Amino acid sequence: MPQLAEHLQKAFIMKQLLGFILLTMMCGARLAAAANIHEDMVALDRALIPVLVLLAEGQGELSSKAMRVARGRWAAFRNEYQDMKTADADWRRDIQRVDALFWEAYTVIDGGRQLALAQAPLERAIATLVNLRRRNRLEHYFDRVMAFREPLNAIVSPAQGKAPADEKARLIRASYATARQAWERVLGGEPGAGYRLTVNESARLQDRLDVETAALDALGKALDANDPAAIVAAAAATMPPFIGVYNSFGDFHALIWAP
Repeated sequence: MPQLAEHLQKAFIMKQLLGFILLTMMCGARLAAAANIHEDMVALDRALIPVLVLLAEGQGELSSKAMRVARGRWAAFRNEYQDMKTADADWRRDIQRVDALFWEAYTVIDGGRQLALAQAPLERAIATLVNLRRRNRLEHYFDRVMAFREPLNAIVSPAQGKAPADEKARLIRASYATARQAWERVLGGEPGAGYRLTVNESARLQDRLDVETAALDALGKALDANDPAAIVAAAAATMPPFIGVYNSFGDFHALIWAP
């Protein structure tokens, strides 16, 4: 009987030990997934930017090529993370929503129809991913750039409208502080190794950030001088350098190897 009790005790200990090992392996896999998801999010966003840039330029063939790259990265991301354990009740729903939006944009581009029709679903897909990341504290540097775009548009849109200069200046002034605050958040961060920017790409990005900063400074001076015409001109001048900043994050190199 003592031998039986000893055998049962050893079996119990082995069972507990195996359970601990399995639990450790599962936690390790979850931690690895949590670590990789940031880099995979970055890779996905970097693949989407060339699609939007090329669509805006009306380049159908290259847009289709870029969309295939983005769709491939999205499929890998979806398969890896759609069933990831998370406290976010909307995680899987948002993954499925983005999947549907990707398919909608792909059918438009692949079908050779009006390329502009693919812009909206892709923008909605990006917005959904941005919100998903915010809810789950998975933001990366490009989210700061995207957060600046909305207040920037609130500055640029009046400048391009048909209202009197005084009214344009009033609307621009109302949005300037918010835009400036969002831009300071961009300047306060850095892309990090996950973006895999070369030395030349990093230098080019910094140059474009400096140009955008200078454009915002010029707008601030025009607002201080309270010159409506100068305010409108300076506001319109803030968009071109931002486009350069936005495009800097696109993975255009991937198009070279795409089929």
